[in-house]
Amino acid sequence: MSNKVYMQLSEEDLELLNSLIKENPSQSLFESFRKTTDRLDEDGYIRYHTFLALSYMSGYNINSFNENSDLRFDLGLTFYQKRALTNAFQDIVKAVHYTKNIFPSECEKLTTVGSCIILIKSKK
Repeated sequence: MSNKVYMQLSEEDLELLNSLIKENPSQSLFESFRKTTDRLDEDGYIRYHTFLALSYMSGYNINSFNENSDLRFDLGLTFYQKRALTNAFQDIVKAVHYTKNIFPSECEKLTTVGSCIILIKSKK
C-alpha cells in the first residue's frame, strides 16, 4: 500500500529532511524524495509533479497512466477539472523558476498528459 504525504517546508527544513533521508537505508524513500525535490533534473521534476497533479485531480495512481493517456477518456477529467489544474501547474512553473504564467484557457485545451508537460515547459 502506498500513501500520499503533503508537506510545506522552508528551504532550510527541506535540506534538513534531505540529510535525514540520505542516512535512511530505504532506497524507495530516497527515490521518492529525490523525485519530489530534485529541481536540478528539471525535466524529471516537471514530469513527476505533473503526474502528481493529475493523480490528485483524477483519483488515479500515478503509475496507472502515462504521457500518452487522454485526460478525458483515460483519466476522466472534465472541462472544469482541466481548468482547475491551472494553480497546480503554475506552482510547478514557479518551482523551476520559469517566468511566464499558465492560464485556465490554456489548461482547458489540454488533451493528453504529455500536452500538460509541454504546456509547463513552454513557460520558460
